[in-house]
Amino acid sequence: MPSAVMARSSGDGSFQTYLRTAVLNRVRDLARLHRPPAETLDGEHPSTEPSPLERAITAEGIARYEAALARLRPEDRELIVARFEWGLDHQELADLVGRPSAAASRVATHRAVALLVKEMTRDGR
Repeated sequence: MPSAVMARSSGDGSFQTYLRTAVLNRVRDLARLHRPPAETLDGEHPSTEPSPLERAITAEGIARYEAALARLRPEDRELIVARFEWGLDHQELADLVGRPSAAASRVATHRAVALLVKEMTRDGR
């Protein structure tokens, strides 16, 4: 090492730490320059993989859901399917089932879900 560098070094490795940090920073800078541009998620290319919810629901759970859904009134069934399977928002639901507002469809959907849960837990399940 040159004597000027040795004079600054306190002998505890601080100069090595400085050099190591400088090299790491330079490597990070170079990596940023060559990083491919980030892709945005726009929903146009949905994954073909099952969702975490679909993986979590067992075949038995799906059967219970479908059986409970079949026992509901047609309007309640329509609200649940349109909201949770088709992904409609509350205003679209209001238009679909003839409710006067999004708030009214939200309340009706909440009640339908409560009935669905009651039906799914029927028979001690």
